[in-house]
Amino acid sequence: MFRADPPPIPGESLLGLIARTAARNLYPSLLTLIRLAEVEGGVASSVTSTLTLGEAERLAYVLKVPAEAVVSRVHPVVAMPEREGEFIDFYGVSLRSQYRQKQYRRVSPLALRLSAHHRSVHDLATFSFCPETWETLIDRCPVCDLQLEWFATRGVCYCDRCLDEDDNPTTDLRDHPQPKVEVEDEAALRFLTDLVNPSVDLREKALRNVDPALSSFAAGDLFEIAIVLGRCLTTPSDYHPVSIMPMRGPKDCEFLTPRLLSVLGRTLMEWQEGIGKLCETARLKASERPVLLGMFKEIGHLRNASWERSLSPDARRAVREAIAEDMRRTADDQAPNLRKRAFRHRGDLIDTMEAARILGVKHALMPRLAAKGAVMALRHAGADRALTLYDRAEIEAVAEVKRDMTEATKVARAVGLPVEALETLAEAGLILRADGPALLLGSHTLYYRQSSVDGLTQAIFGNTVPPRPGSRMRPMFSVLNQLPPGDKPWLDIVLALLSGELETSTDGNPHITRLFVDESQLRSLVASQGSENDTAGDDDIALAYREVAPLIGMPAPNVTWLVAAGLLGEGATGKRCITKRHVRDFNDTYASTAEVARALKISSRAVKPHLASKGILPAAALHNGNRFVWRRSEALGG
Repeated sequence: MFRADPPPIPGESLLGLIARTAARNLYPSLLTLIRLAEVEGGVASSVTSTLTLGEAERLAYVLKVPAEAVVSRVHPVVAMPEREGEFIDFYGVSLRSQYRQKQYRRVSPLALRLSAHHRSVHDLATFSFCPETWETLIDRCPVCDLQLEWFATRGVCYCDRCLDEDDNPTTDLRDHPQPKVEVEDEAALRFLTDLVNPSVDLREKALRNVDPALSSFAAGDLFEIAIVLGRCLTTPSDYHPVSIMPMRGPKDCEFLTPRLLSVLGRTLMEWQEGIGKLCETARLKASERPVLLGMFKEIGHLRNASWERSLSPDARRAVREAIAEDMRRTADDQAPNLRKRAFRHRGDLIDTMEAARILGVKHALMPRLAAKGAVMALRHAGADRALTLYDRAEIEAVAEVKRDMTEATKVARAVGLPVEALETLAEAGLILRADGPALLLGSHTLYYRQSSVDGLTQAIFGNTVPPRPGSRMRPMFSVLNQLPPGDKPWLDIVLALLSGELETSTDGNPHITRLFVDESQLRSLVASQGSENDTAGDDDIALAYREVAPLIGMPAPNVTWLVAAGLLGEGATGKRCITKRHVRDFNDTYASTAEVARALKISSRAVKPHLASKGILPAAALHNGNRFVWRRSEALGG
């Protein structure tokens, strides 16, 4: 009677069922038997994977088996709209069609000894061994070395090429056992193979052993996660950094060794720990990757797993979160300058862009600061170009100084004191100079801490009192302008203001020299300090131009012009030396237009016409004839 004997066996492939039935009923060709069901096609291996429901039912009728026995073994394509690639229904498990190998017959001799039928799971190219016997699969005859195919058949246990003169098979594959695979973690390998086993009981057993973090995923999703992770782990380091090795067909599954599969199985069973171990494995090859930094430098193509579109959106998210968690876990163990900001997880270190933002400068300035040793920079040793990191606390300390420092001339204008006075106050500790790396961020050389300047002015203005009736209160600058040229005792003036010794009142102007003071007190203070200073034996000490300016009662640029005119100092051009003796000689001989105007009580503009009317000409015309210096004896008559 024409029929399969025994009936379809659980897990038996459709081609195996047809081959077994054909051999029992003496049909030498699978395609001949298929033609009886009026199924068109040229190759048996391709025909059986494209059967329609009607063709499957007719084939079941020919084989004398229930229709379900054929339909369940067709493995039709299933729609997966959120995933890329073609998927098939493998006994209720959604698998990529590329994993199924149909062209050649893959068998386990030991499995055939147990039961002479072809297992569907042997069609999965992801396994190079039989999950039932752990024996290495063969797809070539051990005797003739030709491929085992699905054309002619003498039974699934025999080579269809090794025949005697009567066309009887001479090679029984069961007589040629193969080596068994050996792995350290057999339980993990068994778990992974059971995920796609045709047996529902084995699949459910495997799902009970999956990590709780992945418990919501179906068996097919879990299997695809494992394969994608394996592809990432074995993609060569010099392969395109934003993709992984493709899976175009069964041949591309050769990288899936039993050992790798066991590692992937254990990863699914212990998710976060397993991902961590995969990342550690990838980190060992960091030196092979031709990039300088970033996640790809550290864990290679494993980074791309969450981008693989063959995974479901939820699976991609699970992979992405697990890798991100491992990056957080290893933040203190890995070189921080190989990681970009999102995965550094180090609050104490910042990159160049963040450091520049905190300092309020262009990021191109940061390497120069590091090169000068102004700030500590952490770079990857041996790399010409690499991510540079900075200590957040140090950068914030520099930024605090930068925010609090003001250029000396701006401070002078704001408080109404000359720059030289500020230096005197700084030497006495009444205000603070800005120092340290923050000075490199400015375009000038002298800065003061604005907070210290504010503290001083607040203390001075806090001592002001309403003017007393009958007191001779005048603006400080007005009194000082009427004094002879020369250095003013600014430190003593400020100390007198702070102590209340010099009585002051204010009209709200923030300049210190705009304070109203008792004229007699101020003149007495200046005179007493001036007599003390006259005793100092430093007449021959060289002075800087900015030190000379207040001594002659002129702006600093005028000093340069006076030197160029030969009126001040001695020595060759470019090596001019100015001492207090030279300053005193100049003050005894010459007077500025401002001093003449104050002495004659006329405006500065009226000085030249007034003196010209008396036949007095300037001693020198400075700065293209716009600034005049007069002989004191002529202009002031003494």
